Amino acid sequence: MAVVKEDRFVFKVEWYDDQAAIIREYLFTFYPKDSTAEMYDCKMKRIFMKRSGVLGVTARELFIGSVITVHTR
Repeated sequence: MAVVKEDRFVFKVEWYDDQAAIIREYLFTFYPKDSTAEMYDCKMKRIFMKRSGVLGVTARELFIGSVITVHTR
């Protein structure tokens, strides 16, 4: 059985929900090989966004303090 290793960047991110007036925390995982990402809801302990392509986000934009937009959020 072959083990496949894939580079990925994982960040703990926050999103301010205007409707509920709360800050939600997620784990944001970015795969630079194919520019895809997935998000995991830390509070609910479930997948928030399945792995999918993210337009306009590159590994160079991912650093502490940066602000990115994924699927208009």
